Amino acid sequence: MAALEVDLDAIADLLPDPEDAGYVTTWPGEHYRLLAGLAEVLQAAEVVEIGTYKGAAAAVLSERCEKVTTFDIVPVEEIDNSIGDLTVRFPNVEQIVGDLAVPDVWNQYFSRVNTADLVFVDGPKDGVFEPNVVPRIVSVMKPGSVLVLDDIRFAGMRELWIHGIDRSRIDFGSLGHWSGTGIVFI
Repeated sequence: MAALEVDLDAIADLLPDPEDAGYVTTWPGEHYRLLAGLAEVLQAAEVVEIGTYKGAAAAVLSERCEKVTTFDIVPVEEIDNSIGDLTVRFPNVEQIVGDLAVPDVWNQYFSRVNTADLVFVDGPKDGVFEPNVVPRIVSVMKPGSVLVLDDIRFAGMRELWIHGIDRSRIDFGSLGHWSGTGIVFI
Protein backbone atom coordinates (compact mmCIF):
# COMPACT_ATOMS: atom_id res chain seq x y z
CA MET A 1 0.00 0.00 0.00
CA ALA A 2 2.86 2.40 0.77
CA ALA A 3 4.16 2.07 -2.81
CA LEU A 4 0.75 2.90 -4.23
CA GLU A 5 0.34 6.07 -2.18
CA VAL A 6 3.81 7.59 -2.59
CA ASP A 7 4.15 10.77 -4.66
CA LEU A 8 7.44 10.98 -6.56
CA ASP A 9 6.64 13.95 -8.79
CA ALA A 10 9.08 16.28 -7.01
CA ILE A 11 11.95 13.82 -7.58
CA ALA A 12 10.94 13.31 -11.21
CA ASP A 13 10.99 17.08 -11.72
CA LEU A 14 14.69 17.14 -10.77
CA LEU A 15 15.65 15.03 -13.79
CA PRO A 16 16.31 17.19 -16.88
CA ASP A 17 15.29 14.49 -19.37
CA PRO A 18 11.48 13.98 -19.54
CA GLU A 19 11.94 10.29 -20.40
CA ASP A 20 14.01 9.72 -17.23
CA ALA A 21 11.44 11.67 -15.21
CA GLY A 22 8.70 9.43 -16.58
CA TYR A 23 10.50 6.34 -15.32
CA VAL A 24 10.43 7.65 -11.75
CA THR A 25 6.64 8.02 -11.74
CA THR A 26 5.77 4.89 -13.76
CA TRP A 27 4.23 2.14 -11.66
CA PRO A 28 4.00 -0.74 -12.12
CA GLY A 29 6.84 -1.23 -14.58
CA GLU A 30 9.59 0.66 -12.75
CA HIS A 31 10.97 0.12 -9.26
CA TYR A 32 11.01 3.62 -7.73
CA ARG A 33 7.63 3.45 -5.99
CA LEU A 34 8.38 -0.07 -4.77
CA LEU A 35 11.68 1.13 -3.28
CA ALA A 36 9.92 4.03 -1.56
CA GLY A 37 7.24 1.73 -0.20
CA LEU A 38 9.79 -0.82 1.03
CA ALA A 39 11.83 1.87 2.79
CA GLU A 40 8.69 3.13 4.53
CA VAL A 41 7.39 -0.28 5.55
CA LEU A 42 10.82 -1.40 6.78
CA GLN A 43 11.34 1.94 8.53
CA ALA A 44 14.82 1.76 7.05
CA ALA A 45 17.25 4.08 8.76
CA GLU A 46 20.31 3.20 6.67
CA VAL A 47 20.24 2.26 3.01
CA VAL A 48 23.01 1.26 0.63
CA GLU A 49 22.54 1.63 -3.10
CA ILE A 50 25.01 0.13 -5.55
CA GLY A 51 24.77 1.89 -8.88
CA THR A 52 23.97 5.61 -8.44
CA TYR A 53 23.71 6.41 -12.14
CA LYS A 54 21.49 9.53 -12.41
CA GLY A 55 20.61 9.60 -8.71
CA ALA A 56 16.85 9.01 -8.87
CA ALA A 57 16.74 5.97 -6.58
CA ALA A 58 19.08 7.63 -4.07
CA ALA A 59 16.81 10.69 -4.00
CA VAL A 60 13.67 8.58 -3.59
CA LEU A 61 15.23 6.60 -0.76
CA SER A 62 16.70 9.67 0.94
CA GLU A 63 13.23 11.08 1.57
CA ARG A 64 12.33 7.98 3.56
CA CYS A 65 15.60 7.10 5.32
CA GLU A 66 18.06 8.76 7.65
CA LYS A 67 21.12 7.91 5.56
CA VAL A 68 21.73 6.69 2.01
CA THR A 69 25.19 5.59 0.91
CA THR A 70 25.35 5.12 -2.84
CA PHE A 71 28.26 3.57 -4.72
CA ASP A 72 29.24 3.97 -8.34
CA ILE A 73 32.42 4.00 -10.38
CA VAL A 74 31.52 7.41 -11.83
CA PRO A 75 30.58 10.54 -9.86
CA VAL A 76 26.91 11.35 -10.36
CA GLU A 77 27.86 14.87 -11.49
CA GLU A 78 29.61 13.35 -14.53
CA ILE A 79 26.50 11.52 -15.76
CA ASP A 80 24.47 13.41 -18.38
CA ASN A 81 20.96 14.36 -17.28
CA SER A 82 21.53 13.34 -13.66
CA ILE A 83 19.97 15.08 -10.68
CA GLY A 84 22.09 18.18 -10.26
CA ASP A 85 23.79 18.65 -6.90
CA LEU A 86 22.38 15.35 -5.63
CA THR A 87 24.27 15.34 -2.33
CA VAL A 88 23.58 19.05 -1.76
CA ARG A 89 19.84 18.71 -2.40
CA PHE A 90 19.75 15.53 -0.33
CA PRO A 91 22.38 15.98 2.40
CA ASN A 92 21.67 12.54 3.85
CA VAL A 93 23.00 11.00 0.60
CA GLU A 94 26.69 10.22 0.35
CA GLN A 95 28.10 9.00 -2.94
CA ILE A 96 31.24 6.91 -2.74
CA VAL A 97 33.12 6.54 -6.01
CA GLY A 98 34.60 3.06 -5.99
CA ASP A 99 34.13 -0.45 -7.34
CA LEU A 100 32.94 -2.85 -4.62
CA ALA A 101 34.23 -5.76 -6.72
CA VAL A 102 37.76 -4.56 -5.93
CA PRO A 103 38.84 -6.24 -2.65
CA ASP A 104 40.43 -3.11 -1.15
CA VAL A 105 37.30 -1.05 -1.82
CA TRP A 106 35.06 -3.81 -0.44
CA ASN A 107 37.22 -4.12 2.69
CA GLN A 108 37.07 -0.37 3.24
CA TYR A 109 33.27 -0.08 2.92
CA PHE A 110 31.62 -3.45 3.71
CA SER A 111 30.64 -2.11 7.14
CA ARG A 112 28.16 0.20 5.37
CA VAL A 113 26.44 -2.89 3.97
CA ASN A 114 26.62 -4.60 7.36
CA THR A 115 24.60 -1.85 9.08
CA ALA A 116 22.08 -1.21 6.30
CA ASP A 117 18.41 -2.06 6.68
CA LEU A 118 17.96 -2.11 2.91
CA VAL A 119 20.52 -2.71 0.16
CA PHE A 120 19.57 -1.97 -3.46
CA VAL A 121 21.84 -3.40 -6.17
CA ASP A 122 21.42 -1.81 -9.59
CA GLY A 123 24.87 -2.48 -11.04
CA PRO A 124 26.10 -3.32 -14.53
CA LYS A 125 24.45 -6.76 -14.94
CA ASP A 126 27.52 -7.88 -16.86
CA GLY A 127 27.58 -11.42 -15.51
CA VAL A 128 30.72 -10.60 -13.52
CA PHE A 129 30.05 -7.83 -10.99
CA GLU A 130 26.88 -9.13 -9.34
CA PRO A 131 27.95 -12.81 -9.08
CA ASN A 132 31.13 -11.57 -7.41
CA VAL A 133 29.65 -8.92 -5.10
CA VAL A 134 26.11 -10.09 -4.24
CA PRO A 135 27.24 -13.21 -2.30
CA ARG A 136 29.55 -10.97 -0.27
CA ILE A 137 26.69 -8.57 0.39
CA VAL A 138 24.39 -11.38 1.54
CA SER A 139 27.11 -12.78 3.82
CA VAL A 140 27.49 -9.52 5.78
CA MET A 141 23.94 -8.15 5.86
CA LYS A 142 22.32 -8.07 9.28
CA PRO A 143 19.37 -10.35 10.09
CA GLY A 144 16.02 -8.78 9.27
CA SER A 145 17.39 -6.59 6.48
CA VAL A 146 16.29 -6.75 2.86
CA LEU A 147 18.29 -6.95 -0.37
CA VAL A 148 16.72 -5.67 -3.60
CA LEU A 149 18.23 -6.75 -6.93
CA ASP A 150 17.31 -4.98 -10.14
CA ASP A 151 16.92 -6.70 -13.51
CA ILE A 152 16.94 -10.30 -12.26
CA ARG A 153 15.42 -11.48 -15.55
CA PHE A 154 18.41 -10.21 -17.57
CA ALA A 155 20.85 -12.84 -18.83
CA GLY A 156 23.67 -11.52 -16.62
CA MET A 157 21.49 -11.85 -13.51
CA ARG A 158 19.34 -14.92 -14.12
CA GLU A 159 21.83 -17.57 -12.96
CA LEU A 160 22.65 -15.57 -9.82
CA TRP A 161 18.97 -15.13 -8.98
CA ILE A 162 18.03 -18.78 -9.56
CA HIS A 163 21.09 -20.57 -8.15
CA GLY A 164 23.34 -18.04 -6.41
CA ILE A 165 21.24 -16.92 -3.46
CA ASP A 166 20.36 -19.30 -0.66
CA ARG A 167 17.80 -17.09 1.11
CA SER A 168 14.05 -16.65 0.86
CA ARG A 169 13.32 -14.42 -2.07
CA ILE A 170 10.59 -13.28 -4.41
CA ASP A 171 10.42 -11.64 -7.84
CA PHE A 172 8.35 -8.48 -7.47
CA GLY A 173 8.67 -7.67 -11.17
CA SER A 174 4.93 -7.36 -11.59
CA LEU A 175 5.02 -4.42 -9.17
CA GLY A 176 8.60 -3.24 -9.62
CA HIS A 177 10.79 -3.16 -12.69
CA TRP A 178 9.48 -4.97 -15.77
CA SER A 179 12.87 -6.73 -16.03
CA GLY A 180 12.48 -8.21 -12.57
CA THR A 181 12.86 -6.75 -9.11
CA GLY A 182 14.17 -9.42 -6.77
CA ILE A 183 13.64 -9.08 -3.05
CA VAL A 184 15.81 -11.20 -0.77
CA PHE A 185 14.99 -11.58 2.93
CA ILE A 186 18.06 -11.80 5.13
